[in-house]
Amino acid sequence: MEKYIVANYIRLSLDDEKYESMSIENQQNLLRKKAENLSENVEILEFIDNGYSGTNIERPALQKLLELVRINKIDCIQVKDFSRLGRSLIEVGDFVERVFPLYQTRFIAVEDSFDTRNFKGDTGGLDVSFSFLINEYYSRDLSEKSKTAKYAKMRRGEYQSKICTSSFNRQQIP
Repeated sequence: MEKYIVANYIRLSLDDEKYESMSIENQQNLLRKKAENLSENVEILEFIDNGYSGTNIERPALQKLLELVRINKIDCIQVKDFSRLGRSLIEVGDFVERVFPLYQTRFIAVEDSFDTRNFKGDTGGLDVSFSFLINEYYSRDLSEKSKTAKYAKMRRGEYQSKICTSSFNRQQIP
């Protein structure tokens, strides 16, 4: 009997750390239990991006997972919910509607009760679209609140530290 390869993708951003239900360990336990019930001969792979925002798909573990999908080494991908895969309506929708079906990869968002096996030629309709919109709105709202707080501190004359990102640092190095 051939192994059924399940890839559990787990992501925790710095903002998510304040919610216990989002912890790496809780996501692992939830996804492992679900994966064990998918097939008799299941092999579980875990891909973890800790400290990465869902607004950008350029995450190391996600990129490794997608490479395995492209070479047909993954039968099923599981996430806790859609927001763990990403917070962009367009990017997550593209994966669920186009990329995963192209490579015949099943996709499950456990807490959203979504399984592509249940939607032939459809991606879940209004419920799923609404979930995508909420995730994207959350990211935009959080970004706007951060900017507003930063500008308020500037107007009060409070110290603002310079934020450096790895991509910014790479651009500065010749």
